[in-house]
Amino acid sequence: MDRHLTGPGGDDVVFYVNQDIGGGATYGLYLQENEAWKPLLDTWVAFLAPAVARRNVWVRIGSSDHISFERAGVPAFSTIQDYTDYDVRTHHTNADDYERVTEEDLRKSAAFLAGLLWQATMHEGALPGWGRRREERQPMKKIADTLFMIVGGDAGWFAGALFGVFTAFIPSMLGAGAGLYVSSRLASRYVP
Repeated sequence: MDRHLTGPGGDDVVFYVNQDIGGGATYGLYLQENEAWKPLLDTWVAFLAPAVARRNVWVRIGSSDHISFERAGVPAFSTIQDYTDYDVRTHHTNADDYERVTEEDLRKSAAFLAGLLWQATMHEGALPGWGRRREERQPMKKIADTLFMIVGGDAGWFAGALFGVFTAFIPSMLGAGAGLYVSSRLASRYVP
């Protein structure tokens, strides 16, 4: 990522929008707890509502393509899409194909993304950035993430082990995920 952003045209990448989490129409954006962009993106999405959008949500989501951009210092967001049957039936399977998308959903999503691009192009002045790379500001967050994941994973393992070794795996993973979530929430508040 750094190689592409430091090469020719790398400074032209102002923000990134990931369209990958769901299968239906686009309803808004996950704002990734980005205070600098929230007022701007809320205004842009309100302009698109109710025809092609609903609203943005404040929460952070991970494990998708936008994270690489975010780690490289580019403000990155993911679209909110209809999640019905997506994660349990189609996500990363051979059923995840064009036949599951309706023409109406494609039109709305295209209008949403085109509307964002148009508003970004027409925006007066500079668009907000992170100011510096997120990795540079959070060495303590990495330590906290690891500790909370270990504690959560161990707690889940011990709780699940009462029902058998194979059963312990699921609560262990859930506990590790919960630990990472708690760590991220605390770090977003207290790590500068």
